[in-house]
Amino acid sequence: MLKRYRRKLMDLYGRIRELEADRVGKRVLALEIQEELLRCIVQAEARIRRRRVSNAQTKRDMSKCGNSREISSNLRDLHERGLAYIQGQKKLIGCLRSIGDALAFIYGDRYELKQLMSNNDSGFISGKRGTRLERAALRACFQWGATAVMNDLTNTLRQGDITLFRPDHWPDGGSPVFLIELKSGRGGNKKRAARQQQALADTMKYIQTDLRQTENGVRMRAPLTEEVRRHDEAITRLAKDLPRRGWVTTQVEDSLYYIIIDCDLPEDGVSEAFYFLRGREHHHWHFIYVNKLRDMVLGYYPLPLLIHDPETLYRFYNGEFVIYIAVNVTSLNEEVASRGIFVKSEPDGSWKLGGLKPDDNWDERYILSRTVGLLGAEFASLRWFIDNIISGPMNIQMDKFILEQQPRRQ
Repeated sequence: MLKRYRRKLMDLYGRIRELEADRVGKRVLALEIQEELLRCIVQAEARIRRRRVSNAQTKRDMSKCGNSREISSNLRDLHERGLAYIQGQKKLIGCLRSIGDALAFIYGDRYELKQLMSNNDSGFISGKRGTRLERAALRACFQWGATAVMNDLTNTLRQGDITLFRPDHWPDGGSPVFLIELKSGRGGNKKRAARQQQALADTMKYIQTDLRQTENGVRMRAPLTEEVRRHDEAITRLAKDLPRRGWVTTQVEDSLYYIIIDCDLPEDGVSEAFYFLRGREHHHWHFIYVNKLRDMVLGYYPLPLLIHDPETLYRFYNGEFVIYIAVNVTSLNEEVASRGIFVKSEPDGSWKLGGLKPDDNWDERYILSRTVGLLGAEFASLRWFIDNIISGPMNIQMDKFILEQQPRRQ
């Protein structure tokens, strides 16, 4: 589906690797990549518009009376190919925006950037009244010596128009973010502008205080004892060495397995990739389908920064192989039993925590499916997950929060 754009994507993936290796010294490369992303996305949007017009005409032709069976069949096929073409262009745009995500995560603090995500798609860049102003502002930021990302070039950044990074807070960690909302002309709808400004203010307050009151209760961010440990080198090596029409399966940690299967593998060979299940049929397993997470906007660390080989990354986005993550929950529980807790995998992908303190009046605690998804979407270490999520500072912070809430619950 992306074969026609392979060379361009490979070039952009390579430039991302170059920028990541020297994010300060090659800061201008971040602008050059965004200029290229802008051109490619606008071109893809134009192709979608043209195909929508031709598809609409095909649909009108299909509704004409007197069409023979052969003509009707040909028109239906043409319409279906048009729909598939449009989906392919949308997929290309998603791939290009994942490169924009990588730019932001190279410079920004990953925990702050995730707060800028919402479920609303930004829509087409071309044709928007404010795009010209945003492009001018982006270029001006770099001319003034700042580093910035145009949010419409990303999947993740959905608040504000430009995200500005502050290199004066480097080099120890990611730069704190500064959001810019641009308005052209008279600023458009005043109520909408006020809502956007309030949303930006709420987000920045949450980033600064780690607390937010929502309609569903209090939202709290808890610090981790250590940064995420990942098996990105391992997944890159395994996927790169994947044989054509074959599979690769390995146990990367106790209770944690990676399974990579070439999509041309004959169906009768797929079961061999899951050989580790033999003799463990009574065990409970949790599986994560990484390809599904790849196509969802959930604010995870971008794949262009996790799969380090451009050719392998392209093949993954092109759907040439699939990745599964398997966790042996039975074995995991044997390990954490000494800590007085256990986990249970729920149908919705979340993990229920059991073995809590008898006087814990909070009823039940869950690790959300999005958090469990770190094991697949970011190839996080299971050992890290146990120490930091299952029995680490998150639960300590929750204990503290529950204690503070006790008088209110009486």
